[in-house]
Amino acid sequence: MGVVARIRTETGETEESFDHVGISQVVVIARKRHLPFLSGVDYYGDTWFNAIQLPWVIPELETFLESAEPETSFAAAELIRLATTVVMGRPLRFLVFVGA
Repeated sequence: MGVVARIRTETGETEESFDHVGISQVVVIARKRHLPFLSGVDYYGDTWFNAIQLPWVIPELETFLESAEPETSFAAAELIRLATTVVMGRPLRFLVFVGA
């Protein structure tokens, strides 16, 4: 099971990619914690978050910043950066979790 992150346009074009083992760890832990948004990330399909949803997703990601696992905290920090600077900074961009 591997989950990667992509920044996509409304047409599905990938603008940025982030592939790190910590993303899958974030998803697994989010399910255990029953986090409303991140626990819904599909391990085997694509899960899209838009600029309206991200203000709820980002606080969930922030809970991983103090993680004991460096991979998890690094992945969360990079996902927050992508969400805030790319998706929320440009129109019609999406943070997409791609299951493998």
